[in-house]
Amino acid sequence: MSRIARTTAALALAVAASALALAPANAAPVGPAGLAPATGASSAKSTFETGGVCKASDTVSVLVSGGTGTGAAVPAPGKAIVKPVPVASVSTPGGGMSIPSTQTWEAWATTGDPVLSRIDGDYAITVQCTNGESYAGTVRFTGTNVTDATYTLVVPTPTTATATATTTATATATATETKTATATATTTAPEKPRTLPPTPPTSNGVLAVVGAPIAGATITVAGEGFRPGSPITVGIYSDPKELASAVADGDGKASTQLVLPKDRTGKHTLVMLGYAPDGNQRTVSAEVTVIDAPVVTIPPELPKSDGALTVSGVAVAGGTVTVTGDGYKPGSPISVGIYSTGKPLASAVADANGTATTDLVIPADYTGTHTLAMIGSTSKDTLRTLTSEVSVAAAPVPSSGVPWWVWLIVAIVVIAIIVAIIAASRRKKSTPWDDALSTQAAAAQQIADGPALAISDRGRDAAAAITLWNTDLPAIQSTEAQINQLVQTAPDETRSATAQRLLGSTVALREALNADVQLRANESAPGQDALLTQSAGVIAQRRQELSAVVASIPPVTPPTGAQHR
Repeated sequence: MSRIARTTAALALAVAASALALAPANAAPVGPAGLAPATGASSAKSTFETGGVCKASDTVSVLVSGGTGTGAAVPAPGKAIVKPVPVASVSTPGGGMSIPSTQTWEAWATTGDPVLSRIDGDYAITVQCTNGESYAGTVRFTGTNVTDATYTLVVPTPTTATATATTTATATATATETKTATATATTTAPEKPRTLPPTPPTSNGVLAVVGAPIAGATITVAGEGFRPGSPITVGIYSDPKELASAVADGDGKASTQLVLPKDRTGKHTLVMLGYAPDGNQRTVSAEVTVIDAPVVTIPPELPKSDGALTVSGVAVAGGTVTVTGDGYKPGSPISVGIYSTGKPLASAVADANGTATTDLVIPADYTGTHTLAMIGSTSKDTLRTLTSEVSVAAAPVPSSGVPWWVWLIVAIVVIAIIVAIIAASRRKKSTPWDDALSTQAAAAQQIADGPALAISDRGRDAAAAITLWNTDLPAIQSTEAQINQLVQTAPDETRSATAQRLLGSTVALREALNADVQLRANESAPGQDALLTQSAGVIAQRRQELSAVVASIPPVTPPTGAQHR
């Protein structure tokens, strides 16, 4: 009987330990889902990222469910923030998916069923494949309505669990044997992270890589099967070099971003090294071929026309006209330029019917006969160009005979005086919060005048642009975080709305710069030139929007006798 008791206790211990080590497998997601940027406001358009990819023939959508309280809850399976798109259009070279949303969180909340009056609490992100596979993550919102909400990507916290099995066996009326077995699973991290050995360690699994493997570019790596709460080291071989670190979450999963070294082109092995649940070493790895960033230029010659472009308005140098074209891939970027010199003028996005419409300003120094061209991609990913020949008239001189530039100078002076009067009146009511907002507005304007111009400069090669982006990104994100703090601490709704506009414009410019860097780092592909033209137009528009918001915020009032620098 005592042997039976010991056997029963051992079995109970094994069952308890297994229950702690394994999560339920029924209908579980096949991998993690995240979003970029990891923090932001409800005015942001997020990009959803996964460490794996659906079948190439599938479509993929993104559903969001959850929320806390009346007006914020969305029942499972959730409401779509990204409707089904072809997997091929969102797959990344690293074996993952990067799925951009075409709507802001605010638009998602206020359209479809249910309509939300606020965004608050934890929401489950489900990246759903047609074949039933899915990727899951969590985003946490804080806000009293749909316009003031801010979000943060949630990393699960580790937990500790203990299971005890006790059996008692009686051999005689006076002899009793009791055996107690205790299994404890804890997420307490080892004291020190593991160090990369001289040679690549034996791999126990596959490391997911999201992003193009380009020297100097930022990618995301993800692995699983680690001890919850344990430290993770990420490196590259053949010569070992540590690139990043992370901490496994409560499910033993870890993900982090890293910058691929510029001196490591060719075939290499990325490894994620840490602790298995039993305390032994665990390594997951992936082989990558790192390439140099290619240099892409805009073609100087007009592509062959595929049809007529509709132009509304009078073509006058320095004037505005509206152009409309159709036959493009729904949701695809479109660019518009003027030839013979191939000068980009505007950008747009094709609607659900494949039609694009946008306003553009004809350059003031362009007169005579020119060709307007709208360039984009078809649903078959072939180049589509629509053209219209226009006769551009010279700008008329004011009837008074006074040159137009004199009137321009007068208008600028009057506007400057009005702005100065408004700024002076606002400074009288300035508070420490107002001064802090003014400081961050100046920092945001420096982003528009410095990194934005430098990174989008087509005279700079792609590798240099990527380097500038990786160098300036932390400072940009720091500015966003400080503006977001001002949104949370605003003394009234008017000031909160002003700070939120500044945050939204800054985030929009960063996202446009990030998309531009990704385009310049990618291999040449059909329609690449059109995408780059469109991207430059988007950056210019985002800079103008940010500058307009900054101009509405009074500068910091210097102390009496001090000079404002």
